[in-house]
Amino acid sequence: MWLTFDFIYDFTRLNKFSFSLFSWNFDLNILIILSILLVVYVVLYLITPYIYWYFLVKNDENRTLRNKDKIKELILMKEIQQEFENEMEQAFLNAGLKKEA
Repeated sequence: MWLTFDFIYDFTRLNKFSFSLFSWNFDLNILIILSILLVVYVVLYLITPYIYWYFLVKNDENRTLRNKDKIKELILMKEIQQEFENEMEQAFLNAGLKKEA
């Protein structure tokens, strides 16, 4: 008796893991992608309020800095106006003294 070994090629992928859930066949790669997407969604859902808070704080800080700059400019303008008024007053006094003399 002669022994023969027949090779039968099977077309199924060896690295494919599938199971039936509600009569659907899921590949392992699809499950990994879905689980990663779920984790990303949950992380974004939990982190979104903190991101929103960060932008609110930065906006408030920028508004505070802009207001401080405006106040500094207004103080400077008031000082310049006071100096101008003092110079005008001195000029009127000098003109008045010159007319009297």
